[in-house]
Amino acid sequence: MADDLENSVSADLPDVSADEAKDNGGDEKTEKGEYCIVFDLRQVPKIVEKPQADISLEAQLVEAMLKSDCGLRDASRALIEEGSKKNAVYAASLRLKKLFEEE
Repeated sequence: MADDLENSVSADLPDVSADEAKDNGGDEKTEKGEYCIVFDLRQVPKIVEKPQADISLEAQLVEAMLKSDCGLRDASRALIEEGSKKNAVYAASLRLKKLFEEE
């Protein structure tokens, strides 16, 4: 698929005309100017973001624990691997630990 993409690299040489740039070869002035790189990304598949869950992280942790028959630590790892933020999952797990200790 990458071979099918069309790309363009263009340079504007404001201080030197195109003919002078060819004549100068590797002159410093020929390297100055503005450059533009354009990629045709129409054939590249779009990244679809996972929609945010409507339930709290604490509920997601409990659900993962029940579905996978695992502990809080393993459920936390699973949520992080699925894309939840590590600090948020850690904070939710601490709140759950407090809740479990109260009972």
